[in-house]
Amino acid sequence: MSFYVTTSGHLTYKYAGEEYTIDSSELAGGSWEVSASPQFKEDDTEYSSRYTAGTRHGTFAWTVTMSVGVSGSSISDWWPEYPIGVEVEEDSISFDLILSDDDEFDYE
Repeated sequence: MSFYVTTSGHLTYKYAGEEYTIDSSELAGGSWEVSASPQFKEDDTEYSSRYTAGTRHGTFAWTVTMSVGVSGSSISDWWPEYPIGVEVEEDSISFDLILSDDDEFDYE
């Protein structure tokens, strides 16, 4: 079983009075690392990865958490980090986990 993460939405921000947009397709994902190990058999293992978009105004980042356990796998949370000096107007960036029966391990 493998998985990959899809992104959707966009972020709109202002810098020095001008408006800019980052589309979710511009995000680059990193590798997944264990962020919390289960203490009991029924607990989930949590993995996290950072998705980033570099701009001339700094790097926008989203830390994404995925839970994997006996009941299944899902994106459990994500939180953004914005560069200092930008005013975020709208952040509709979202992340979805897609499971596959392929033998290869994939991630985006």
